Amino acid sequence: MITCNINTGSEFIFSKLHCWWGKSANGERLQTLTACVTEENFLRTLQSFDLKLPENSDFGKNLTVRQMSMLRYYMSLSDSAFSRFLQTMLISITEENLKVILNCRFFPERAAPMAEMLVPIPGAKPLPADRLLEVQELEVFIELVCAEFPSPGLEDIIRKLAEDQNIMAAECAIDALDFQRQLDSAGALPLIVRRQARQMVGWEIDITNIIMLLRNLNLYHFPAESLAALWLPGGYHVQPEQLTALGQSERIEDAIPVLPAPYSALLQDTYKSQELYLCEHVLWNFLSAKARALFRDFNNPQLSLVAFPYLLRFETINLARIYEGIRFGLPVKSIQSMMIGEP
Repeated sequence: MITCNINTGSEFIFSKLHCWWGKSANGERLQTLTACVTEENFLRTLQSFDLKLPENSDFGKNLTVRQMSMLRYYMSLSDSAFSRFLQTMLISITEENLKVILNCRFFPERAAPMAEMLVPIPGAKPLPADRLLEVQELEVFIELVCAEFPSPGLEDIIRKLAEDQNIMAAECAIDALDFQRQLDSAGALPLIVRRQARQMVGWEIDITNIIMLLRNLNLYHFPAESLAALWLPGGYHVQPEQLTALGQSERIEDAIPVLPAPYSALLQDTYKSQELYLCEHVLWNFLSAKARALFRDFNNPQLSLVAFPYLLRFETINLARIYEGIRFGLPVKSIQSMMIGEP
């Protein structure tokens, strides 16, 4: 994935990013979009807001392509350290294709046709879907996949998946590689933003782990050994061994108060309704609020570039939720309640 870095300076990028934010789907614009009652009105309103998407029939894929294209654009404007940080965010998006490939290879009876599920990567050649499906030998498959997704440790993840057929553990292991790249790149940013960048990555790791914990207590009920293989290391407040211990709780209500602050306080009030999706929503709102606070720190323009990939991702998620909500005929209030980062 080749990019040309212009390194235009933090003040220039700061102004570009805040111009983007002013035109993005947030605040009143997002409320207007959630009030659209048909797909046609929604897409027409998007166009009127100058939110341009690639021309394709798959709206979800278009959103993801737009997200990746914007990351690539700001990578091209940034110095090498910030470019590497943004690239790790981009890699984590592209590796959703890797998960699709592994599901289609090892669980063909569950998966839809691969070509329908893969998202085109801006600036990259299309993935050799047919070849990846046709090859029989495991080691040849691994060689082909690792040529498309170069990542130290991926070979061992695929070999273990071939042996134990545990796709959840394999996907968590891929996520762990992605987050470690993010932590490493955040640690190489200038000192003026390094702490905040590492916090953002660490908070997201915490949230991802806590969501897995809550889902396990609600649905999976994995034994400690199986659960320990699913945790992502590098969290800001919560360590894997704490999560494994909490995973043996009898009920969600027993685990939540033991979580470190601020998560315990956020979740204790939210879980009173016994709705797990609300707990996940409040956690992502927590991360969104942290990103917005960094973005609005006018005393440190470089923090806007740290916050940008998170705000862009939440905008992408919100637009996808609106579109799906309209398609399924959900009430406007229900759609608005699903928006991340909005009151």
